[in-house]
Order: sequence, then structure tokens, then C-alpha cells
Amino acid sequence: QVIGVHPQGMMPVFRIQFSDGASVEATGDHLWLVRTHNDRTGGKAGRVKTTAEMAEELAEGKQRNLYVPLCGAVQFVPRGTLPINPYLLGAVLGDGNMTKNVVLTFGDADILGIVAPLLPAGVRPVVAPDGRSAGLSTSRGKPNPLLESVRGLGLLGLKSPEKFIPEPYLMASPAERFALLQGLLDTDGGMDNRRVTFASTSERLARGVGRLVESLGGTARTVSRKTHYPHKGEKKAGKASWVVCVRLPSAMGCPFRLPRKCQAWAATRPGIDRPTVRRVVSVDPVGEKRCQCITVAAPDGLYLTEHCIVTHNSWKALNLALTVAGGGTALALAK
Repeated sequence: QVIGVHPQGMMPVFRIQFSDGASVEATGDHLWLVRTHNDRTGGKAGRVKTTAEMAEELAEGKQRNLYVPLCGAVQFVPRGTLPINPYLLGAVLGDGNMTKNVVLTFGDADILGIVAPLLPAGVRPVVAPDGRSAGLSTSRGKPNPLLESVRGLGLLGLKSPEKFIPEPYLMASPAERFALLQGLLDTDGGMDNRRVTFASTSERLARGVGRLVESLGGTARTVSRKTHYPHKGEKKAGKASWVVCVRLPSAMGCPFRLPRKCQAWAATRPGIDRPTVRRVVSVDPVGEKRCQCITVAAPDGLYLTEHCIVTHNSWKALNLALTVAGGGTALALAK
């Protein structure tokens, strides 16, 4: 809980870049709980360093392995029942057409066996003659609750590059967010060598997948790739594709439900089953910005900022916190 806000005015700010592509801005005296490679291998507790100290050590080559902690699965405040089963929504967002009705395109017929029990009452999959898609519809003349829920979430009429994960699903319980991620990965995800990846022509959807993964205690590097397709013997440029490289804690288990993809994932274990980490790769000045400290009611001084990055308090905020009833800790981040 934030129990105090303390404006600091204009201050020099640094951008801290991490190994998974995530970054955050903070002042030079902002504190970070970090562990070195020797700390990790020796089972030692972390040590507290300022942003400026990390910048100096990296610049002088004194230290190349500074790791910040990763959070566990974030527990958001419950917001009620979701209108569509999260796995079902993930599958529809991945391989569904929602321009007029809800149609699920699939390359693996097993997906229908997973999706069918999750459909609202009265909705059933009607497989097209080509066997590659199925309309998720009701009997003629009867209302389609799935279609109405898709409309209520603001997804009806969107083309593939416009798809996104509705906010209530990004703030759902860990189990619901993991089910949503499985639906997305079973349709537009897979194994790239030994990595779990998700690909989409929608940057907003790809960024949403990144938020899901980070909120589950993992890391998600998102990159843009150019696509091409053959046309009359020539190589033509296609739409940009956004690829998310997914790393989740091993305790989460298999991120797929499709048997074929589960087998491909299991074949990489235990060789790839190593702890997910977030390493500091650079600390660079980005000029002066308006900053503020916040005092939070956390005994260990740790706090989650954007990308679920675990950070610590700052010296200025710590001094301010001493005046707050009951103690507390604080942070100085770019506003």
C-alpha cells in the first residue's frame, strides 16, 4: 500500500535495462536489491546497491552479473466472474475470427476437444467442410452468449492486427491468467528449438502476452520480425510479426494443453529447466526528469514497478519514511 507521495522536482535519471528487454527509469540514489553470480551459486542473500553504483560497476567492468529478484505470481484484487472462459478466450484471440461472428481456425483438431466443454450453454462448434475452422454458434434464431460477451469486451469486428487482451483478464487470478496464456500458446504459440514462443501480427496482443508472463513471475522478450510470402515467383514483404519469447518458473508446469505441444515442451526438460533470471545489462543517463518518492507499507522495502520489476527504496525516500507512523519504506522513480 502506498502511504505517502513525496515530489522531488527535476532530477538526473538513468534507464536500467535488463536481459529480457524490460527497462525502467530511476534516480542515481534509488536502491536495488541485487545478487551477483557468486551470490546465486553460493546461496547467499542479496545486497543493496544504488543505481549510480551499478552504473559505475558496469562501466568499469567490475561486475557483469547483477541480478534483481523475480516476483511470484501477482495476486490482484478479485474483480468478479470473467464473461468468457480464459482458455477459450485465449484460443479465440490466437486463431479466431471475430469480425462478424466467432470462428475458430485450427491446424490441430485436438483443439476442438479442449474448447468444446468450455463453451457457454447452447454454443457448439460447427466444423466447416474444409475441416480447418469451426463456427462457435447456436441454433438458428437463438441468441449467442459467446458473441455477446465478445462484443461486450470490445473485440467484435477487430481484425488480426487489432486484437488485444481485455484488461479484466490481465488482472484475473493467477490460475485464470495461466489458462488464458495456454489458450494463446496452443493456437499462436509453440516451441522454437527449446524456447516457448508466441507470434502475432498484433503488437498490442503480443505486449499483452508479455504482461501475462511477467505477472506470473516469468520474463518475456518481445521483438518485431519482418515476414515474407511468395507471389508469382517473387518474394514479397508481408505484415510485421511480433514474437514473444516466454520464460516461466518451472513450478508453473507445462504452458500448453495440446498433446502435441505438451510433448514438444516435455522433450526439452530437464535440460532447459533452469531458473528464470533478470540481469542488469546497462545503466545509462537519460537526462533530467520530474521525479517523486513514494512511501510504501512493505517491511522488506521491495516493490513492483512496470514489467513487474522488483525494486527497492531510495535514500531520500528512506529518510522521509522515518517520519511516517509505523515506519515503512519508499522509492524514487521517474514520474
